[in-house]
Amino acid sequence: MYMTNSSKLKCVELNDSDEHWETPRVKTCISVDKDLEIKIMVHGKSLPDSHTIYRRIGSSCYSIKSIQKVFDIISDYHICEGNNDAELQDLIPVGSFMDISNGNKYQGYCDSFYSQSTIRSKRCDLFVQRKGSRCCVCQTYRRTLRKVLNRRKSSPKVSTPKKD
Repeated sequence: MYMTNSSKLKCVELNDSDEHWETPRVKTCISVDKDLEIKIMVHGKSLPDSHTIYRRIGSSCYSIKSIQKVFDIISDYHICEGNNDAELQDLIPVGSFMDISNGNKYQGYCDSFYSQSTIRSKRCDLFVQRKGSRCCVCQTYRRTLRKVLNRRKSSPKVSTPKKD
């Protein structure tokens, strides 16, 4: 994709739009700015500078060969699947955010970039090296979601009296 007014070189991967949407959606975007710094975005969210992929590729590129190396390394990564279990989806509606304070603070959100929604930790790594897996942060958040779900299932249902 070529943009005439952009000060960055961008390589954009789109989701297949035929199945679920009329217009394509950006899956990943790798950009190289005028100072040759690399930034990676997944579903519109920037990977944090501390992400392991930057330890492998560095934060800058200096030649066409180093840009090619970036693409080769990135091709080994896959998007974190988050927590897409059907039973968990009712905990956080799409586009919503959940904040659980219990000693540590657990925060997550629900997005729907695929045909189904998924719940991610706010600190999701977004990229993992094994296809069909979740990052360790979302794996930990999964336990929190399951605890919340089990509490909701086991708590007694309280009915609200009807007003006349």
